[in-house]
Amino acid sequence: MVEAADLILARDGKAEAVIVLSEDPSSAARKAAKVLSDHLFQISGARLEIVKDSELPQNTTCIAVGESTFTRKLGVTTKGLGPGGILIRSFPGSIVILGTDDATPSDRHGTHYAVTTFLEESLGCRFLWPGELGKVVPTNTTIAIAPIDRTETPLLRQRKIRN
Repeated sequence: MVEAADLILARDGKAEAVIVLSEDPSSAARKAAKVLSDHLFQISGARLEIVKDSELPQNTTCIAVGESTFTRKLGVTTKGLGPGGILIRSFPGSIVILGTDDATPSDRHGTHYAVTTFLEESLGCRFLWPGELGKVVPTNTTIAIAPIDRTETPLLRQRKIRN
């Protein structure tokens, strides 16, 4: 059931939002935006367009992936997040999903971790084991996101021990 405060990303299989990247996104943000777009399509049948923040249409619902001019205007940055840290926060008309992509030289995937967390916690996706056979994606032609404010830095400073 859609609540009045929910942010609508797709309605009846049609996109009602765009995904926003910085002008020069990190590799992790670029890949995470694609993963998010693909999963939103698998869930709803709606393909959300990926745009640069300078191309963002006025009064458009958006999902900002990775740090950008848009996220800084909202007062959201990775400052204060430790290695592997993530931030997922909703605002009126937008959601920011980002992580520390450069805090640990051996692990530059913070934004990807943030998108995966969003997919699991907000959209009900499950990643039971690597590959398509281990992925569970719910279906719903309308995607409504309840307000969210999640910030986390893992206790372990590095997620990957080996290459």
